[in-house]
Amino acid sequence: MDPITKRRYNTTYKLRKSGFVVDTKRKVIPVYFRQITQLVGHPHIITLVKEFNYKLVENRQLQLDI
Repeated sequence: MDPITKRRYNTTYKLRKSGFVVDTKRKVIPVYFRQITQLVGHPHIITLVKEFNYKLVENRQLQLDI
């Protein structure tokens, strides 16, 4: 596997494990309102946005914890 692809795959995997949704086809990270505080301290999101041109998109759907 190409090292760049492997790094992107590992980064998106770590984000998914920490509770974020990553759309790799559209290169989008949809963020719920309550996850905004988690964005600041998460280095993997910064890596995806800077190096791999991902975009942060506000998810306007209601997320329920049942």
